[in-house]
Amino acid sequence: MIRTVKKQLGLAGKNPKLAWHKAKVTLMDERIARRNFRQGHGYAKMPHVVAVRLTNLCNCKCKMCGQPRLGDEGIPKGFFRDHLTVDDWKHVIDQIAPSRPNFYLWGGEPMIYKGLYKVIRYAKQSGLTVQMNTNALLIPEHIDDIVESGLDDLIISLDGPEDVHDEIRGVPGLFQKITSGIRGIRDKQRELNVKHPLIRIRGTINPANFDHLFELVKITQELDGDSLSFNHFWFTSVKEGKRYEKIMKEVFDTEANSWQGFVFEPKDLKLDALGAELEKFKCNTVDFPITISPNLSAKDLQPYYNNLNETFGAKDCYTIYFKTYLMPNGDVTPCPDFPDYIAGNLLQDSFADIWNGEKYRHFRRSLKTNGLLPICSRCCDLHVGNVAFY
Repeated sequence: MIRTVKKQLGLAGKNPKLAWHKAKVTLMDERIARRNFRQGHGYAKMPHVVAVRLTNLCNCKCKMCGQPRLGDEGIPKGFFRDHLTVDDWKHVIDQIAPSRPNFYLWGGEPMIYKGLYKVIRYAKQSGLTVQMNTNALLIPEHIDDIVESGLDDLIISLDGPEDVHDEIRGVPGLFQKITSGIRGIRDKQRELNVKHPLIRIRGTINPANFDHLFELVKITQELDGDSLSFNHFWFTSVKEGKRYEKIMKEVFDTEANSWQGFVFEPKDLKLDALGAELEKFKCNTVDFPITISPNLSAKDLQPYYNNLNETFGAKDCYTIYFKTYLMPNGDVTPCPDFPDYIAGNLLQDSFADIWNGEKYRHFRRSLKTNGLLPICSRCCDLHVGNVAFY
């Protein structure tokens, strides 16, 4: 336990401002969110995490990802084309900057967005901490900008050794691009004598890497990563998806089909192998922190992957009181990968008016009154407080 705490403090010391933001979300915001939840009015203080999906475009074909892809049927017109401009994002930053939220960039793949580093630099100039989650395919072309933009935290998706990772992500040679890109960033940091950004490796636990997770400890160490984290992947079933679709229509008058890409029917899962891999982390000897979310024991794996009604004690969503998601076209939604319910659009209304507007408050009140939606049970935001630290 003491060693684990020392690891977390060591990571915090590399970027105290970012660590403070994460501590606020973990310790303060959830407590305030619980209070707002109990009061039942649907209002919330300004969020401490603003997650921005700059683009829906992606250059990988990840096996476990349910986001729409080019060529899929039924994609709304403009889904891959409509993007806010850099000036639009600057205007959004101006609105949220007084409350100093963490500015979290993701996608799709954020490096595809042409004005990415202009947005990052403006956010940094406005006093925000900035994180970016990337599949890292384009990192070798972006090394100078990544370091010179002032980015605080670079979260790189890596799911296993080379053959496993490239197979999962659907891009041959991706692992090599990632490793060369990370080494290039470290060289640039030494050249400029700077510590930013932190480089954090994040693996998505899925059936294709159940028996390869612990190999990422050595890989992260060899790449001089600052931390290693894992999330169990998101999924739902046809039954739960249709229940969700029905509720969204009846309660929110919203057509909701985003669940369709996330359907996963468990079959012949190597859960014993997964349990054995997770057990290995308890005996790691590296000096960087390792986290796994949600924190599942070996006996929890069977219900996690086979019983979507089991939420391991997470009965309510508090994240919708301190975190929000902004879509490429300016839509504002409470849900990251199921953005069916739109509370407003930033090209039409101010962020503050949307955040505590009637549509957002209706959504919060409904989840308090009616409980979680059927597709909520495997969302990482639901399990934000249930993390294993090693």
